[in-house]
Amino acid sequence: MAIGRTILGMLTQAHRREHREAISETWAARLPTGWSLYFLIGRPGRATELVGDVLYLDMEEAYENLPLKIHLFMQYCVENEAFDGLLKCDDDVYLDIELLRSVIGRKPAYAGRRCPRTDWWGRSLFDPTWHFGKCTDPVIDRTPYQGAADGYYCDGGVGYFVDRRCAEIVGDPANRGHFERELYEDKAVGDLLREHGIVADFLPERLYETPAKNRWRLFRRNGLLAVHPLSPEAIREAWHRQNASSCLARLGWRSPAFRE
Repeated sequence: MAIGRTILGMLTQAHRREHREAISETWAARLPTGWSLYFLIGRPGRATELVGDVLYLDMEEAYENLPLKIHLFMQYCVENEAFDGLLKCDDDVYLDIELLRSVIGRKPAYAGRRCPRTDWWGRSLFDPTWHFGKCTDPVIDRTPYQGAADGYYCDGGVGYFVDRRCAEIVGDPANRGHFERELYEDKAVGDLLREHGIVADFLPERLYETPAKNRWRLFRRNGLLAVHPLSPEAIREAWHRQNASSCLARLGWRSPAFRE
């Protein structure tokens, strides 16, 4: 199935150059022809502008402004780019591009890892203090999230995909107020799309990994779509080990470290 143009929008900040370089030099180097990766950086008081692979957005850089950053990213793409879908992720994620292509090839409207996750009894693990220690505004930084948390959405850290119709909804200037009021960008996107009758296509949990849980799995080519969060050094290490594993596998040999 033909896959149309996809634009990856990656949350980052000006000082996180090492993360951007690690991404550009590893898995992002294998983006399919026609795909693009834009690093999203706030630059208040100046017009939105694409410079190389950096998309500067007219906004203050702050954790509490991440919903607005995603809104402005999608608004820019809708107004200026030809695309079929957008993928949002963070700058400390490792993505398997081939698996990503297979997911997008199914033509989902909105897809990703279910969030919030649940415990063994099916109870939501939503954390209203997730932003503590991250916000610029001291009041927001110490105040638990006050909004409703009664629905599921796609996790923003590992990345979620939206088709053009969803991007048009998120990037609609009429919806700017929604994103200015919200605190968690992935939840803001999911809540808005749900209001428009768009239900998320949640992907299997086995496609994702958190290194702190099982770090050794990071270095295996075992069907992981995304690993998050990672340092720039870990991203490069994962890249080298994954490529070495792939080359040996093509020769019909696998190290015991990479076996079940």
